[in-house]
Amino acid sequence: MVHVGELYGQVSFSSGSSFQYLKGVDAAGLDPGWVHPGFDDSGWNTGSAPIRYGDGNGGTILDDMQYNYSVVYMRTGFTANHVDSLETLSLTIDCDDGFIIWINGTRVLSQNAPLALSYDAFATDLHESGVPELFKLDPEKVVLVDGENTLAIQGFNISLESTDFLIDLSLNAEVIEPVLYDSLGLEFSVQSGFYNTPFSLEIVAADPAWNVLYTLDGSNPQDSETAFTSEESVTILVDPGSFSARPATPAVIVRASAAIAGILNLPSMHSGSFSGRNMEMQS
Repeated sequence: MVHVGELYGQVSFSSGSSFQYLKGVDAAGLDPGWVHPGFDDSGWNTGSAPIRYGDGNGGTILDDMQYNYSVVYMRTGFTANHVDSLETLSLTIDCDDGFIIWINGTRVLSQNAPLALSYDAFATDLHESGVPELFKLDPEKVVLVDGENTLAIQGFNISLESTDFLIDLSLNAEVIEPVLYDSLGLEFSVQSGFYNTPFSLEIVAADPAWNVLYTLDGSNPQDSETAFTSEESVTILVDPGSFSARPATPAVIVRASAAIAGILNLPSMHSGSFSGRNMEMQS
């Protein structure tokens, strides 16, 4: 038996989360390994995002940043499950002005970041906060592990005179929908052959726990916008004279696939065509 929930990968890290953070003014001798798991950040400050001053609401206010320092270092952890089943990591970040993000010591994303990553560096361009931006990350390039992962951020302000600064982000995952190779299939009530009149075609999933997805226009029912879904079985009127849910062509093309929540089944397909008054159903 397939336990669907066990196949799902998951990453969920919300905005407003807690971080260990270090002000640039205190980071002159910071170990470059600070981005890696295992680094001891117990002596850093603790605060919730957004880490900010000037703009934004809530979070942790850096009321001594202006005229004093331009960089903030941030570290936290997040949990990932079944990382091999993750398809895309979605990172949404609200920033003023620049940043670099590392996951488990690997640099995965940056914006307006300087070449020299010193404790007194500046962002290379202005970027106002208030409209979070969405970035898609390839999990194969992120090096996630099952269990605890380390998220590290270096935030940059545009200048010491700047009137605002802000960093906040969220991280979520999209999963690969597992594919089950069809060993049971779908049962079609009408065999291949020629037919002089319209008829009803019944499609039944071999396993009653599965639904039937089908299309009448030849498109793949697994991802088509014209697909219909029926529980366990469906009865379709096959009539070349009817153009409902299919293009006006002299062929009826039925494609069907069994499906269950969280899993796609490789499609069982039938196609149909007719000439004159005759109709031909072909496997």
